[in-house]
Amino acid sequence: MRFHVKPRLWFMYILIIIVAVVWSIFETKPDLSEVSRLSQNKQYGEALQAVNHILEEYPDDLDALNEQGYLLLRLGRNEEALLALTKVVEEDPAHAAALNHLAWAYHNLSLQRIANAYIDRALLIGQNTDIQYVNKANIELALNNYANALKYYDLALKLNAGSENAAFGKGLAYYRQANYQQAVVWLSKHLALVPDDQDGWNYLVSAYLKSNDYAGAIGEYQKRIEQEPGNVQLLVSLGGVYTTMREYGKAIELFDQAIGQNPEFAQAYYEKGLSMIMTGDYDAACDQLVLAVRYNKDYLYSFKDEPKLDKIKQLPKFKQLFM
Repeated sequence: MRFHVKPRLWFMYILIIIVAVVWSIFETKPDLSEVSRLSQNKQYGEALQAVNHILEEYPDDLDALNEQGYLLLRLGRNEEALLALTKVVEEDPAHAAALNHLAWAYHNLSLQRIANAYIDRALLIGQNTDIQYVNKANIELALNNYANALKYYDLALKLNAGSENAAFGKGLAYYRQANYQQAVVWLSKHLALVPDDQDGWNYLVSAYLKSNDYAGAIGEYQKRIEQEPGNVQLLVSLGGVYTTMREYGKAIELFDQAIGQNPEFAQAYYEKGLSMIMTGDYDAACDQLVLAVRYNKDYLYSFKDEPKLDKIKQLPKFKQLFM
């Protein structure tokens, strides 16, 4: 038995199929441009609100979910980010951006081996970015695999010579290997790109000191003091460098500058007292330690573990501090 379909019905069926195909091709996608703009301006809270609003209308859109996960990561909400990003890779196991973000989330949660598995999946997809290589390198660094970390930081820098994250990571990898000269090179490059990064600056100064390059450390302190003339902590820290060099006169001058700017800054009196002990001016040292305790009684506990104080512990002035 044959079934005959009227030509008009054939035309209707074909038209329906064409409409379905065209609809699938031109199916509306959410506009994430405003989310991207806010994110690029580091307005992560506002960007998250915007993408959440989009997801109310497009709850299954993978790119929107990936953006949501990324923004939650930026806001330090790693567990929430995992929920959004896991949805993405369940639907699309080859979503490289989501895999990269999942690796980042697990890295932040100190689950490095899980993080490594996700970033390796992302890298296998190909068309890798400097951000993915930095992510991989950061995970290897957290696992103390320094050679691997340096390898991936170098790959990131080949793609983007101006990657401040790769430069910082490379400097940190060398620092942890106790290769302080190379740490100085790469941390300096990082700070040339991000001059206000406090962590990078702290590591740079520490690398100078650990390599006994006191001139380098002093230079960094002097530049920062010019930028922040009212920062008494910088003056005291620079004084500490001169103390290490046994240049107690210069150290005391810096402690006095700090006291002149902030007469109640206890650390300046304490460090000045220790320097005076080293110059043999024990009586004046006691006076400074009395002032340190006046402005911060916690220094009494520090006295027990400071060997320099052994030289003055029998002086009546010093004993009175404990009465």
